[in-house]
Amino acid sequence: MYDEAIERAKYLDSLPEPIGPLHGLPLSVKEHLWIKGKPCNAGFAAWIPKDPPTENNGVLDIFLSLGAIPFCRTTEPQALMHLSCNNNITGKTHCPYNRTLTCGGSSGGEGALIAMKGSCVGLGTDIGGSVRSPAANCGIYALRQSAMRLPMSGMSMAMAGAESILAILGPMCASARDIQMFMGSTLATKPWEKDHTLVAIPWRNPTLPKKIKVAVMWDDGVVVPHPPVTRGLKQVKAAMDKYPELFEIMDWKALNHGAGWDIIAGLYFMDGGAQDTQAMADSGEPMDPLTEFILKENKFVKDHTITEAWSVCSVEISADFRCIKNEMHIEQNTGNIGMGFKINLTSFSVPSDPVLHPKWTRHDTGDTPQSGIY
Repeated sequence: MYDEAIERAKYLDSLPEPIGPLHGLPLSVKEHLWIKGKPCNAGFAAWIPKDPPTENNGVLDIFLSLGAIPFCRTTEPQALMHLSCNNNITGKTHCPYNRTLTCGGSSGGEGALIAMKGSCVGLGTDIGGSVRSPAANCGIYALRQSAMRLPMSGMSMAMAGAESILAILGPMCASARDIQMFMGSTLATKPWEKDHTLVAIPWRNPTLPKKIKVAVMWDDGVVVPHPPVTRGLKQVKAAMDKYPELFEIMDWKALNHGAGWDIIAGLYFMDGGAQDTQAMADSGEPMDPLTEFILKENKFVKDHTITEAWSVCSVEISADFRCIKNEMHIEQNTGNIGMGFKINLTSFSVPSDPVLHPKWTRHDTGDTPQSGIY
């Protein structure tokens, strides 16, 4: 890809004027997103010899039309569903600031590369934290926007077409300003005119009130953060407390996050993990410990019949309505009515070494709602 990137840069330099707002911008692309004519293994050894795609990923096509220059692919974990980044093709990707720590995942290669100033902007994907985790671990910025905002066409993955949980393709950048540039430029092309599955909403720049209300969730009722993370939250809160004219700080109590995990864990692999398991069996590659954890140790993973799938999805919808009603009740009783912004105030790191992988559902920090380390 490097030679082609140089040739495209020369071509763009030869033009009398820029072809778009991203003219000449280097762009990195997560492994499982299609690049026309380039192999796409999606982290599975058996998929290395597959025929390369004959078209680009939908968002990549938009970036090309705006003048960007794709120049590399970045790593992702086996089976995607890891908050670290290890597969049997490229090995383990580490945090660029400390190689004893993980870069996060599943868009971990993007997080590490952008943190090292090796890329300006990256295309990542996210369901349960796959752009947010690397952003936090590597100290960059990412956005997990609402589903159906950007095109999702053109990617390789097990269970392609599953709609029990909707993934997104999201920006990974060095600054919040770059996130705005990514989303604003992309949505300015009106991608919904070519992809009818997208919502027809342009990028908007809201006017914030002079005084912002910030809610701090110290834990979710299941997991209490490790002491350094809690310390970071306290430091951020203390800094905002110094400016009462700008910030109103309140505590936020989570609603049934344990039940939420029970629901979502049953929605991740509606086929019981059959396609992921088969992809690994086709080459005989070993199953990563985190793959085994999410596929084999997750008691909610099963091959659902259509009726069972409907039932699980109906529980999810009911839970969403209960959550909305609960938040409305809290806001009505506390006067906290208005637009909500959920912000990750701190970054965090997770152990990663040549043998062990981080896997947990709860932490034993000495003060957990449900003690126990997994």
